[in-house]
Amino acid sequence: MFFDFISSPRIIIWLPVFGFHPLLVYIVNMIARIYEVFTHANDKYFKHTPIMDKIFITPHLYRVHHSINHLYLDTNYSNMFSFWDILSRTYQEETPQEKPVYGVMDRDIDSQNLVSTQLKM
Repeated sequence: MFFDFISSPRIIIWLPVFGFHPLLVYIVNMIARIYEVFTHANDKYFKHTPIMDKIFITPHLYRVHHSINHLYLDTNYSNMFSFWDILSRTYQEETPQEKPVYGVMDRDIDSQNLVSTQLKM
């Protein structure tokens, strides 16, 4: 989520040790966090584009990731590029036969409320 940048330093702090410039690490991390806001947006505002789905994670693909349907469990793990899911065989498009139930197990999320989706309320 967008506010995960508060806890992510414990993960990304090691990247400069491996030779990455600290400013570059910070900028790339912030771009990824901002992109996550887009993927968590309600998909009714974004037209479904199958070609873009093969390259980027879109709200449609991320809805599948958060779906509680058995068909969609453990799919679409990538944050930005869907080709990683294609390569690791975790890529799953939404099927016309089974509309995803957007949410997480044992809890509903109001997808119309950006604050709720970002703060896990």
